[in-house]
Amino acid sequence: MTSEVTTNYMELFDNALIGIFHSTFDGKFLYANKAFSTILKYSSPEEVILSINDIQNQLFTRDYNRQDILAQMRRDGKLANYEVQYYCKDGSIINALLNMHIKKDMEGNELYIEGFISDISSLKMKEQKLKESEQMLQEVNEELEASLQQLTANEEILRYNYDQIKEKEAALIESEQRWIFALEGSGDGVWDWNLETNSIYRSKQYKTMRGFADKDITNSYEQWLDMIHPEDREWVVDELHKHVNNETPIYIAEYRILRKDGSYMWVHERSKATKRALDGRALRMVGTHRDVTKERNYQDALLLQKKSFECLFDNSIDAIVEFDEEERIIDINTEFVKLFGYTFEEVKGKYINDIIDPFNEMESYLTFAGLEKGDCQFRDTVRYDKHGNPIKVFVKGVPIVINNKTVGGYAIYTDVRFIKEAEDQIRKQKKILESLFKYSPDAIVDIDMNRKIININHTFTELFGYTIDECVGKTVDELIVSEEYIMESQMINNIAFENQKVEVDTVRKHKDNTLIDVCVRGGPTFVEGRIIGYHGIYTDIRARKEAEAKIRYLSYHDKLTGLYNRAFFEEELKRLDTDRQLPLAIIIGDVNGLKLTNDVFGHLTGDKLLAKTADILKKACRKEDIICRWGGDEFAILLPHTDKNIVDKICERIYCLSKESADTPIQIGISLGYAIKYKNESMTELIKEAEERMYRNKLLESKSTRSHIINSLQKSLYERSHETETHCQRMKDLSIALGKSLNLDNDKINELGLLALLHDIGKMAISDSILQKPGKLTLEEWEKMKRHSEIGYRIVETSPELAHISKYILFHHERWDGTGYPKGLKGDEIPLLSRIISVVDVYDVMTNARVYKAPVSHDEALKEIVRCSGTQFDPEVVGKFLELFPLISGN
Repeated sequence: MTSEVTTNYMELFDNALIGIFHSTFDGKFLYANKAFSTILKYSSPEEVILSINDIQNQLFTRDYNRQDILAQMRRDGKLANYEVQYYCKDGSIINALLNMHIKKDMEGNELYIEGFISDISSLKMKEQKLKESEQMLQEVNEELEASLQQLTANEEILRYNYDQIKEKEAALIESEQRWIFALEGSGDGVWDWNLETNSIYRSKQYKTMRGFADKDITNSYEQWLDMIHPEDREWVVDELHKHVNNETPIYIAEYRILRKDGSYMWVHERSKATKRALDGRALRMVGTHRDVTKERNYQDALLLQKKSFECLFDNSIDAIVEFDEEERIIDINTEFVKLFGYTFEEVKGKYINDIIDPFNEMESYLTFAGLEKGDCQFRDTVRYDKHGNPIKVFVKGVPIVINNKTVGGYAIYTDVRFIKEAEDQIRKQKKILESLFKYSPDAIVDIDMNRKIININHTFTELFGYTIDECVGKTVDELIVSEEYIMESQMINNIAFENQKVEVDTVRKHKDNTLIDVCVRGGPTFVEGRIIGYHGIYTDIRARKEAEAKIRYLSYHDKLTGLYNRAFFEEELKRLDTDRQLPLAIIIGDVNGLKLTNDVFGHLTGDKLLAKTADILKKACRKEDIICRWGGDEFAILLPHTDKNIVDKICERIYCLSKESADTPIQIGISLGYAIKYKNESMTELIKEAEERMYRNKLLESKSTRSHIINSLQKSLYERSHETETHCQRMKDLSIALGKSLNLDNDKINELGLLALLHDIGKMAISDSILQKPGKLTLEEWEKMKRHSEIGYRIVETSPELAHISKYILFHHERWDGTGYPKGLKGDEIPLLSRIISVVDVYDVMTNARVYKAPVSHDEALKEIVRCSGTQFDPEVVGKFLELFPLISGN
């Protein structure tokens, strides 16, 4: 029943509309409902639980400390309606209302934290907007109150001003007639516009200047608008309305208006409101109308001339400065600013020569007195910029003459640095070309339009042996083209003389008639788009040809063995797969023991094993047979015109030569398989058949091969070190006796005998200088010697028949107290057979001579073993070992 209630309880939680969670006290979620994951923008409650491992750092914003919140909850018993900010999955922040309490069991032990959250982000936003609205409303109220006070004050001022205006209006009307009379006498037209009635009075002069009679023009505002030029109408009306609405103190406009003859005239119009309403709007305006057509035409012509000059002045590629009679600067153009670095403000009103020669180093200047006599020039001179840097310029002075009087002048500075730099560059380029020609690693010949040699460089002499005197006036073909290449050379020449570039690898001859591999490049020599001759370039490519030959060799040969590689072999398969090569045999061979050799003796020794195997294959095969290294330890042989008898003989020769080899630590062994094609069979199937036979033979031979390898290693060990066969036999006899005294079963006794024979097999990989050293080993030598147990372990691991004793070999130098090697095992952690062989090995080494020590007596050896019991040796094994010998007095 309790389980059912709990299930229903959790289902209510899962489907609740508010977020519900359970969390640990260290900040991990145990449970979250769907609403909780939705609020935090996670796809599911499971994603919340898996994603958030630290609530404080992953969920809370920096303004909130979870530990402080938990402390408050413990203090108050719960956390109620606590506003907090959370990070959502997408990085956004929400405002939430948090309620939490601690869930406890029946005994009052705290279990976890149960919490409820509600997203109040929208409520917080509405609350903020409400605050902002209240603040804005308060500010508006304050402004309205201030405006009301100002309006009250303005009303009193306006009432007073109105009274004053009424008094002045009467005086204005009185003087109006005198004003109109005066304006008519000046030639200006007069108009009076009553905005209240929308009627306009126009004076006689107003109409006459436009060619109209008195009755030709009505007094309407609309007719006046229609006569304004369409391009001017909008802005004129805009200016008029500004004044009507009291936005400007006076109305001024200069625009085009229609004459009676249909042409337009320019008029200058001025007006001012003489009466305004209380709201400031004009009720009456009076203005004048003046014909300014001639002035406008003069102004337009002058403006055009001014703009043209300014355009030329500002956009000139030369730096220009304008100065007056006193040689003071009036204006400078943009190029002057760029060239000399001064702004107009920095040079305005200053003497021009003080600006362009601040160090007084120039001997001749551009002066006003000189300009009065006419233009003057200074070529290839120097002026200085703002920072004192010299600038090479061409200077020209031009006087400004008005009414036959010189009133100023222009100084024009042309920057000739790029010209000088170009000249310098040309000189440098010429020197570079001369150096390139002279010292080029390629032989170069210069040829005229008649195909005769003009010049050769030093490399040409070195490459072909001819001096310049021997070459000039002769053709290239006469000197360096041998008879068999004459046709080719003529074809190359024809291409070059047809104005095409040529590049070809060929052969040319030395003066002593030896042939040289060269790359010939050549073509026409152009100067300013015109052909002035031809050139030939000869690159010595003998080294490249040798490299290419070496690359070709390497691309089809195995670098290690010198045999063909698989790529070449596959090409030969295609070439030899024809009826005339039948019967076609293929032998696949796999070298035995390569991995063991690499692991024990290193890859260099493994490489030596492969190279020696390759030598054996070359000796065993015929000259026409194709031998290749098929893969890592695999070889393949293609034998054309070869039947089964011949293949068997070749395989037998390979086996015999392998057995006779003696230069490798492991005697060479190779498993072979072959297949023969007699008719139209697939080469793929032939290779597959040979491989299957090879693998079958390798499997059948595997046991004897492994035994052969181990015996080979053991024999090599006896030859290279003090580990004699007699020592191993003594070790075996004594170990078996000790094993029996320890009541070992027959299987363990057999393993112990095998271990005694092979325990030091890893010394095969230790250098002779260490094994045969008569004195004490250095620390570095001792570290190398200690590796023999690990090497021995790897050797026997390769043989399934010996793998069961590999761990005993690995640990036979461990010590009872844990200070041995290689793993530092202690006590019973060391296998029993390793502990037995350790005691027997030490006893036999002490009682028999070695290159680095003399033997000790039987008694001395036993005393040393007893002394090391419990530290180096297992005390129980030592006890049983002592029982094998008669008791010695004093022990």
